[in-house]
Amino acid sequence: MKLTILGYESPYPSANGAGPGYLLEHKGKYYLIDIGSGVLSNLQKHIPLDKLEAVFLSHLHHDHISDFLVMQYAMQMQIIMKERQDSLPVYYPNEPVNEATIIPFPPYIEPIPIYDDSLVLNLEDLQVTFLRTDHSVPCYAIKFKTEDKTLVYGADSGVNTDWSPFADDADLLVLECTYLEKDKLKSPPGHLATVDIVQVSEKLKPKKILLTHFYPKYDPKMIQKEIISKNPVSEIIMPKIGKVVEI
Repeated sequence: MKLTILGYESPYPSANGAGPGYLLEHKGKYYLIDIGSGVLSNLQKHIPLDKLEAVFLSHLHHDHISDFLVMQYAMQMQIIMKERQDSLPVYYPNEPVNEATIIPFPPYIEPIPIYDDSLVLNLEDLQVTFLRTDHSVPCYAIKFKTEDKTLVYGADSGVNTDWSPFADDADLLVLECTYLEKDKLKSPPGHLATVDIVQVSEKLKPKKILLTHFYPKYDPKMIQKEIISKNPVSEIIMPKIGKVVEI
């Protein structure tokens, strides 16, 4: 598996940045995970849109789905122009209801709601499972597993997310890091701070942690410094648009 970073900033992108979005490649098949502002443009630097097999939306907050509305038109034009034959499968939480109603776009989008974390998908030899995270709206971490490799996309997740055994010993855990320690809210906000990254590393022991969900005005070096200074168990990978992480 290969994971390409298409964007990693939230709740809005910086100049020349992009919101959360990742392209997963496995055996010549391509899957998009979240599609924040700027992700659709960055995606096309790596593959033509007709190569996309499916989209996974972890939750329906605007910073994770804003470019999806434009992708609907892209799929429409692809089919009209005979660049694509089939509708695009999109997996997404069925709540909040108002946001969920804008996902279907027949016949160009095939909407597949996620009602709970019991859903199991088998995309040839790629198994996909879900875990409800601690967040303000229904939000799902997504695990992609082959015979010998495991990638877990943590989505948005507060400190009360029950990660184990879902994310134990992952080869790569994509984990949000929304706050520096000085800015961490006293009440659980449904997001993680740098200190929480270290605790998750110690508990789950993933081989690598790829950080995401950076506030665009933070200096990434400060985020890295705070985490590394606490000696995390896992290798910490800093995000960069276009970076490819092999699993």
